[in-house]
Amino acid sequence: MNSKHTRKTKANAHLELAVLRRDFFSRLLVHIRMPAGQNPNPPMVCWLDAQGRLNHLRVHAFMQTQACAPYRPFIPRIAINHYGLQNPGKIVGQMGWEQLWRATEPRWSFELSLLPGELADFAPWIASLAEAHAASDSALVAAPPHQCHFWTDRNGGILDCRYAWSAAAWRNMERFEKKTGSGRFKRNRNACTVPTVPRPRQVQPGSKSTLPERRTDNPMKRYANAEKVLPRDLFEKVQKHHTGILWVPARSRFYKERRQLVIALRLQGIESREIAVLAGVTPRRVNQILAAHRQAVGPGGQETVSAK
Repeated sequence: MNSKHTRKTKANAHLELAVLRRDFFSRLLVHIRMPAGQNPNPPMVCWLDAQGRLNHLRVHAFMQTQACAPYRPFIPRIAINHYGLQNPGKIVGQMGWEQLWRATEPRWSFELSLLPGELADFAPWIASLAEAHAASDSALVAAPPHQCHFWTDRNGGILDCRYAWSAAAWRNMERFEKKTGSGRFKRNRNACTVPTVPRPRQVQPGSKSTLPERRTDNPMKRYANAEKVLPRDLFEKVQKHHTGILWVPARSRFYKERRQLVIALRLQGIESREIAVLAGVTPRRVNQILAAHRQAVGPGGQETVSAK
């Protein structure tokens, strides 16, 4: 195999993962309702829970297609509190969280392997899982957007789960192992109980939580399939004008949501002109929003996003 072709294949794989990671991070920062921000190196999202513990999330490739093995599936993995932080105090200082940080490690970790097309869909679910762990309330965990396998102890709940796969990614992995006769994954199967698909979980009225109460005045989800939520005639009209991601802000929170969108996109390194197109404002207005945000954060603080 040509070494130049191999390097090109690896570069394309890294670029694809970087794009997927950037989209997932931007969505997660919009949905998470705790002090949160992005650390550039290594790329990860960090947040402080209600107890002042520093949590962190990374997205890496559990398996990637290679030039020598084009049949290998591309399976990204979300890892929460799985890797140690070398200098958490430095991250806290960059985020401006010195007064909130309690210098204690989070008590939970979680890994989720999934397909590339499923990654962005799981951002709201991951945010709900983080909130549930912060409040120690499993009722706060939303229903996963795609069918999943969760490994826990016999009597364990979703907050006891440390390891999970989407059903589609698991099928791809099994097909790969069957084709190659690989046994590298057998150890993980033996270490876990039979995977189960949990029933959708809903927030129970009156459940105790140290987090802000969920909004009840707007039943619409932040991300949804337009074909499922819009009347057919309206969907066809919208489809004539635009296909792809479309932002529809709530009436009462238009300016606040637009501001959060601008800040979240800037944290991903997107230029002002591109942000202006996505948010429907001028580049000058984008710069004004970012300048006001930097002034609010104060000198020496890194831009952070809080959906409170």
